[in-house]
This record gives sequence, C-alpha cells and structure tokens, in this order.
Amino acid sequence: IVLDGIDHFGSNIEIIGAARGNIVRNLKVTWGSHGFGVGEAAFTNTQSINLRGTNNRVERCEIAWGAHTGVHVAGDGNTIEDCIIHDFNYVGSYSAPILMRAGKNSTVHQSTIYNGGRDLIQSVNQNSVISYNDMHHSNLINDDCGPFYTCCG
Repeated sequence: IVLDGIDHFGSNIEIIGAARGNIVRNLKVTWGSHGFGVGEAAFTNTQSINLRGTNNRVERCEIAWGAHTGVHVAGDGNTIEDCIIHDFNYVGSYSAPILMRAGKNSTVHQSTIYNGGRDLIQSVNQNSVISYNDMHHSNLINDDCGPFYTCCG
C-alpha cells in the first residue's frame, strides 16, 4: 500500500501487525498525537504515525504538532527518510518526535527533527542506524535528555 500526497489533520496513521512493504510518502500529518497527560511509566502510546510491521517506509513527509510522539518506530527494518518532524511532546513525557522502541534494524536518515519537549529521537532499537539528520531545539521543557536519547540496555 502506498499513501502519497494526502494531508492529515487531527488523525493518525496506523501501520501495524504484519504490515509489510508499505510506503507513506509526501504527506503532511498535523495534530495526529493529541492527548492528555501520560500513562503508565510516563508513556502515552499516542503517535501521529505508528510504524510497525516489517520493511515499511515514511519518506518526504512533514509530521508536525502533537502532545506526544510524532513517529513510533517498532518492528523490523522500518525506515524514516527525508522527513521534517517537529513540535512534539509538549507534555514532557518519554514520548519524542521519533520514538524507536520494540524493534530492530530501523533507519532514520536525512531528516530534520526539531522542537521536542524532551529528546528528539529516543532509540532502544537494536542494530538501528540514525544518520545525516539535522536535529535542533530539544529539551524545551525537561532536563536529563538531549537531541538523541538511548537507555535500557
């Protein structure tokens, strides 16, 4: 499935389960992760794009404005490339513009990520590559973080 050139306002995109080889391209996704407060262990499980499954791609998109996560990357071999992702996590939780958890072999490449309440990319995914990104203005309302945050083994 290819989603190309569609503007989303106030809705999120769910690529979940056994999804394989899907492409999200040239989209503008705004206000897709709005919510109130945080849940268990300071996570919200609310994101504008939920990128799971295997070998799915988000490319040349603008993903903007949300209380929680811009893109949640899980699964195996999923990629974010040439995107602009900004103004997320104004609740200051463990969400991030890009949250890479519960996956492996993920890639974030040649994207611009800025204005995060805490970190900009949070990654605990195994064997992942984060390269050639322009990242700035993290930690706008929290401390104990930075543009890139990793933890937990």
